[in-house]
Amino acid sequence: MKPRHLFLLSTLAFLTPAYALTGAETTNPDTIVLKEALLIQNGVQYGRQNFVFDPQAKDMISGHAARPTDGKVSGKTQNGRYARWEKFKAGEKDYFRTDKLRGGALYIEYSSEKEKVMILEASGHTMALVNGEPREGDHYDFNFSGHPFVMKKGINTFYLTNGRFNRIRAYITEPYSEVMIKKKDLTIPDLVIEEKVPKWGSMTLINASKKKQEDLIITCKVKNEKISTAVPALNKLCSKRVNFKIPYLINPEEGDEQVEVTLTSPGKKVLDTYIFKIKVKPFKNNHDRTFISRIDGSVQYYSVTPGTDAGKVDQALFLSVHGAGVQARNQAWTYDAKDWGHIVAPTNRRPFGFAWDLLLEGSPVRAENGSLKIGKKTLKGKDIACYFIRPRPGTHDNCVGVVSGTGLEGMHAAYPNQYFIAGTSFPDLSVFRMPESENDYESLVCAGFFGNDWSIENGDFSWNGK
Repeated sequence: MKPRHLFLLSTLAFLTPAYALTGAETTNPDTIVLKEALLIQNGVQYGRQNFVFDPQAKDMISGHAARPTDGKVSGKTQNGRYARWEKFKAGEKDYFRTDKLRGGALYIEYSSEKEKVMILEASGHTMALVNGEPREGDHYDFNFSGHPFVMKKGINTFYLTNGRFNRIRAYITEPYSEVMIKKKDLTIPDLVIEEKVPKWGSMTLINASKKKQEDLIITCKVKNEKISTAVPALNKLCSKRVNFKIPYLINPEEGDEQVEVTLTSPGKKVLDTYIFKIKVKPFKNNHDRTFISRIDGSVQYYSVTPGTDAGKVDQALFLSVHGAGVQARNQAWTYDAKDWGHIVAPTNRRPFGFAWDLLLEGSPVRAENGSLKIGKKTLKGKDIACYFIRPRPGTHDNCVGVVSGTGLEGMHAAYPNQYFIAGTSFPDLSVFRMPESENDYESLVCAGFFGNDWSIENGDFSWNGK
């Protein structure tokens, strides 16, 4: 068998009464809290699916939807049950919270006395239809969403689909500038003392005007150093992620430094300003780094736990990835520094990652929450641990090493072993449960080697008891 060069991947598989529709509270002159809605259990679950059939959304987008009212039937669910609208109120922290949202959606109306541009700030939903027009949601309830829209004179409608959790909340806010910096969801690196090059950051701009905005400039200042970045054109009434440069410091000192970002118009009018902190660290410390993605040109970040011998060349690379809702810095910083390699934890699309499936595309071994699939076999339980290797995409020699589990018990079982330590020898695939003693060989479920084509069928595997 050809030698296989390894880097590490670690993952855990885990017309109606106004009362019902237009109820809202104004906490301050610029914010409207949407507190009353109609809820429907339509059996539609949004999530990682690329395409979801939502009959209520379809009708609203096409303009054929009958106006929802309390108790009104709106079609059937996939299991043949009638789907009915029902009144529902927001509770603590303005959340509409109920398990019915795990397969349901909300419909809200708000009546405006005049037409004006407003911002919908909703969270916990996967998609919003604002007066029938789709808007991106905030599936993981990070409260990052902010979409400008034209508030019509009269009734405005909002349809919010379910997200990761059983809660959704929604606000309408008034923009304070034609173009604004969203003061959330900032992507920035740490400034490394030894590196004298500008870094990349990214933020979201909101064009709350009815015209295209062009030739805007972002100027970033750290201490006495500043650098400017041209902003791509912003279409009217849009929310857009943009990249900006961060200057390096001539005489940096470890600690926190204040950053001032200014957004200016072509006529040098200040449209908005954002002030925040950035960390300055030596390379030997855990730190965050950014890069421009070759996929879509966006700025993404990854975290590094450097090896103890930072100047040594040709060190090993340990790649540790994570599922959605986990930050790379928390992933990388759980490891102690190694004396023979660097630990890198990338974040797939910031905190929204989906477990880096591309690295394991086509793998016959799949660890999921509560089950492990090995070819045509499926093992059930949350106490199963699995070590295996797969070729990196585009190569047969460089491998991805995977430590996986079907639940917390499975990951605990995998933790004490030394699968990737020099001088140890493991099969291509090892499946086991937590041993009850040091010599508990019954805990081993399966072990063996993939075929030269990396298949299960052409490999050599032994199953315990068979």
